[in-house]
Amino acid sequence: MKSIYLINLEFCDGYDREYETKATTTLKKAKKILKDWATKEKQTTWINDYKMEELDNYEFSECYFDAQLNELRTTIWIKKQQIE
Repeated sequence: MKSIYLINLEFCDGYDREYETKATTTLKKAKKILKDWATKEKQTTWINDYKMEELDNYEFSECYFDAQLNELRTTIWIKKQQIE
């Protein structure tokens, strides 16, 4: 079996949820995609309207990103998936 890495983004505004997924074949590429995607989210979405200390939760590591303020939440994570 082969493995792929799914990079998932979930956005929730308290009512609706939106999902996006990207895929790659290596963990190194997945980490790069997550880093670039999280950086873009920080610069171009609701997150940019606030200082990091104003957020209820903020975490940014090489395999996980999470920003939350009240009902607003953006989370990005990597999941390894086996394929045939």
